[in-house]
Amino acid sequence: MDLLEKYMGASSTKPPGQPPGAPSSGRRDAPSSVYRTNVWGQRGAPSSSSGSRPPPPSHSSESRPPSSYSSGSRPPYSSSDSRSHQSSYSSGSRPPQSSSGSRPSPGISFSTPESRMNKREYDGGSEYGDYDSKVKREKKYESEYRSSSERKYETKCIPSSGSNKDSFSPITNIPVRMNSWRLDITGMDEIIQKVMFKTLMIMSNGKTFDLADGLVAVSGDVNRQVRRRALCLIFEYWFKQHTHLFNGKNPSVAAYDAAETFYVGKSNMPNEIAEMKSVLSESDFSREDWEVVSRIFRRADTKFEITVKSTGHLYTRGPNALSIDNRSELTRCLECVTDQIVHTNDYLLYSTGIYSVKGGALSEPDGVTEIKSGFSKVTKVITGDDDTKPQAVMTVDTAQSAFFKSTSMLKFFHAKIEEANGRGGGRGGRGGRGNFGGRGGYGGDRGGEYGGGRGGGGYGGGRDSYGGGRENYGGNRDGHRGDRDRYRDDRRDDRRDDRRDDRRDDRRDDRRDDRRDRQNDDRTRPRFETDYDTEAIKNLERDFKDGRITNKMLDNISRALKGLECIPTHLKDVKANRGIIIDSVVDQSAMAARFNKEVAGVITSVTVLDHFKNTHGLTIQYPNLPLIASRRRKEVNFFPMEYLFIVPGQRIKQQKMTPDIQQHMTGQNSSLPLQHIRQSEIILRDYLKMDGGNRYLQSFNIKLQSKEPIKMSAQLLAPPYIKFNQSQPIRLEGKGVRFPTNDRTTFVKPAELKTLLIVSFDYSFKGLDQFEECLNRQFQLQGIRKDRDYKCIKVQQDVNDATAVYRMMKNAKKDKVTLVIAICAEKKPEVHDTLKYYEETLGQVTLQLSTETCDKMSRGGGNRQTVDNVLRKLNNKCGGTNFYVEVPEQFSSRPVCRNAAEMTRKLFQDTQFIGFELSHTGARTKFEQQRAILDGDPTCVGVCYTLKRSTEIGGFSYFQDTRVHKLLHLEEHFATCIKEYKRAVGNLPKTIVIYRVGSGEGDYEKVRKEVEEMRKAAERYEKGYNPKFLVVMSQKNSHVRIFPDEIREGGKAIQQNVQSGTCVDSFGSAHGLMEFILCCQTPMIGTVRPTRYTAIVNDTDWTKNELMNVTYYLSFGHQVSYAPPAVPNVLYGAANMAKRGHNNYKTFTRIGEMKDIVQRVMDTHRDVIDPSEMNDLVTTDCIDDISKRVNQMTIPGRNFWA
Repeated sequence: MDLLEKYMGASSTKPPGQPPGAPSSGRRDAPSSVYRTNVWGQRGAPSSSSGSRPPPPSHSSESRPPSSYSSGSRPPYSSSDSRSHQSSYSSGSRPPQSSSGSRPSPGISFSTPESRMNKREYDGGSEYGDYDSKVKREKKYESEYRSSSERKYETKCIPSSGSNKDSFSPITNIPVRMNSWRLDITGMDEIIQKVMFKTLMIMSNGKTFDLADGLVAVSGDVNRQVRRRALCLIFEYWFKQHTHLFNGKNPSVAAYDAAETFYVGKSNMPNEIAEMKSVLSESDFSREDWEVVSRIFRRADTKFEITVKSTGHLYTRGPNALSIDNRSELTRCLECVTDQIVHTNDYLLYSTGIYSVKGGALSEPDGVTEIKSGFSKVTKVITGDDDTKPQAVMTVDTAQSAFFKSTSMLKFFHAKIEEANGRGGGRGGRGGRGNFGGRGGYGGDRGGEYGGGRGGGGYGGGRDSYGGGRENYGGNRDGHRGDRDRYRDDRRDDRRDDRRDDRRDDRRDDRRDDRRDRQNDDRTRPRFETDYDTEAIKNLERDFKDGRITNKMLDNISRALKGLECIPTHLKDVKANRGIIIDSVVDQSAMAARFNKEVAGVITSVTVLDHFKNTHGLTIQYPNLPLIASRRRKEVNFFPMEYLFIVPGQRIKQQKMTPDIQQHMTGQNSSLPLQHIRQSEIILRDYLKMDGGNRYLQSFNIKLQSKEPIKMSAQLLAPPYIKFNQSQPIRLEGKGVRFPTNDRTTFVKPAELKTLLIVSFDYSFKGLDQFEECLNRQFQLQGIRKDRDYKCIKVQQDVNDATAVYRMMKNAKKDKVTLVIAICAEKKPEVHDTLKYYEETLGQVTLQLSTETCDKMSRGGGNRQTVDNVLRKLNNKCGGTNFYVEVPEQFSSRPVCRNAAEMTRKLFQDTQFIGFELSHTGARTKFEQQRAILDGDPTCVGVCYTLKRSTEIGGFSYFQDTRVHKLLHLEEHFATCIKEYKRAVGNLPKTIVIYRVGSGEGDYEKVRKEVEEMRKAAERYEKGYNPKFLVVMSQKNSHVRIFPDEIREGGKAIQQNVQSGTCVDSFGSAHGLMEFILCCQTPMIGTVRPTRYTAIVNDTDWTKNELMNVTYYLSFGHQVSYAPPAVPNVLYGAANMAKRGHNNYKTFTRIGEMKDIVQRVMDTHRDVIDPSEMNDLVTTDCIDDISKRVNQMTIPGRNFWA
């Protein structure tokens, strides 16, 4: 039994392995069967199993455009889910189009996992009845229930896309299936009681804490699971003491959200509960359950005061059932009920997915990490055919995540050193097992005044105070101190993440569960096992002692370990929670590191080696290894690696993933659509038990309407015309959406070069002259012009001389160099980020290429795609435009636009498109907030805007406070966009279309407030200026999937997925907003992830048909990859700008300018501001200052990040 099982009280039954995936290879024209049934039926169905097993391997892949070449520049748009291959695009072929079709039927409105339990994050859904009648019902109900602010921003509902009045016609209609199923909720009680369940923890010192709030002490992946498990146990024991309130029924009649609310049908709780209080203490729990509950506090004799009170009710049918508030509450209730079956000890639940505790491993990138499969579920309420009967839809999607294995710190350290030496960490074993504790807890003694607080050596004060540090109740690891709403948002997002055990209804099953838990008790087996090679560890000791383990290696390992939760194994037989959070690996051994400790009333300097021997009676076996440091304010505790064990169930953050882990996440583990469909059906049957065996659904009378998923008719949109420097545009007719290039497809607007500086950072590269000759040939072919005084300068530069690099860039800007081409041995060297930082701070455009690419070009080698990509980026960076996008008139002799000239005028003339993307860093810990103001990176906002043509774009980035999801400083930055448009066109835009990344209904009000700020900014920029706004929220990571209704068995990804241009447009929002789901990209592996678009504000007369076609055309505007990515070019560019801005911030910090700014800003405010207000004020000023300094020379109106 491993640590997490014991800590969570997991069952000892190990689920069987996951089913194998369908084959992913096969010839396009080879005869193959067609998958038309599901696992509920006959063919292609893995055998049913009533037992639990780990979630099936998944995982979809959102494709990227084929723009790769051997350059150090970042790909324009990256995704952890998928990628696309150039060769497949270059074939120019599109999968066979289906000629069959039916009248488009209404579809679904989806939400992201972050919005599942948050009141502000729920969409009201859509309906699946007749669409025209739906529009009438929406108008009727929205007019009655919509708030005044919503009515103010009402967007236009239009007839279905099959109407003859549509401006654009699709190529064809194709039958598709969704990853959603209808729920039958007609049997539910008409009234569902909503009851507050508030848990107040009362410690022995009299302090009290509300467990429903976002608790610092129990934040983190593992501790959140423990906290919710504790809350669910408390609810279960309270329920058993008060069954008389529920007609003597068992707890399965209630659905508890693991926070402060539970739902129960009126038939099971006929009377409302007046406010009542009760107290639970250790004597009320079984020994095993009290072990779990006790993990959330540090003082003995802690009790829990439970306050219960009816707070209202909701309706499942009747005239009030379809009000917006009721639909939101009903959605939360259904989500809570359908989650109950997986809130057992067999699963880990996060806002991004549900993962099995045991099994489910898809691969192991190295010996200390693994990729686990999982799934996510979203339940939504939609309007039914009957005006008084809402319907419900459940969407199931596969998921995957990288986890740290439960291993010893010695094994982890060895693996990372091997990785640093290029030998890899190996696969290794699973590590030791035994009991562990979470980091959290309240108010317990932490040891004496000096050292020893958690059994480690170190200096600092005691930790029995609740004020400050990680145990401070005033904040959380997301850095939202004192923001109760944020805590509630986080709580509701995750409140399903740990619920009560899946216990049987009778006492016999309860006793069996108790016996099972006792069998898992770690006291019946060794606490930890040795999982490392002792000889290898001894070699590490020698390497560290001899200086072969460098400070740089330790810094890299510290970054990987920072924030990781560990249990000190030397603390035996402790009832308190003594988990620690790692801060760093220090460059000192147990023999050398000293701290002050009080011994017999005298302060004495002792080594960590002596401390462990004298205090704990332990002799450190590897005293010459570096120590692990855990910090709290000024206090530092040191721990020998051999006494630390990594707590399992901890996910690896994106920024800490190595290239190997990212490759495992996106490549071999991606599932094709046929596999994805089967996996979703297995999840419904075996995990959610939707076909029977789910006592929670039975108690609430909820079931599937049909085992078949929702099927619809989608449109296949026509691609735009692509205009190069020739008389006739390219028509993409039957040859795929990747447009071909040849000698005739010269740039529509070639750049003009004055001076080219080619810098080689690789002294081994000898082909500079040949590379220049290759460029000159390509310049002539593409029409790139040279100034009369054009010259090309070729130099070599030391990559490690940062001062010389800065001087070179500064001189290049002074000499008006058009472009600096940097040649480096690696594809992504460290100097790349330095060059890009100076590109923005100095305003000097750069292009970084690898030696391999330049060598191939200089010798005439390499494929045409590589050379084309280099020239396409170069032309854009130097101020040129590669091609224009035009409204199509026909597709294969079929009219697709009634009046292309009129649509061009309406949709593109005097219209500016703007994209906004936010790039958030990992949340700051409480210690990081106190230690340094900006240890947590600020949020970076990427902005991209169009100029005279929709493919002529510029952009910039700026910073705002960490993890703030609303766009700030819009007055200044919005004005920059319209100012550059006016400079390029000569007049201000009359229509402004904004694509803004978002996550769900919770962002609607933020977006509307942002628009109001933009209106004010427009008025301030020019009096009387009042443009029309169309603001579209884009959800790139929604759980919705679209599959062809018929999929060829064994087909490749391009054959199994829907085609680029597939659009499900025939559904409406519960709020009367225009919505559609669009697949722009062509996936080469895995399953395509479409993007959901919702028009939040619409001042224009654009219809949904026009908006979705314009959105598709804009996705072709990417100037490097001649095939559309997943989103429009302005949103694509904004994402690149946000990532570029984040890298620039890190470079800004690395080169040492951060401390100067922080100190200068603090000195400015020190005499005029209260110290308690200093942090927030200085943070704001620092972010503003950094934004100005980093972006002071941003090149306007230039696609320089290409």
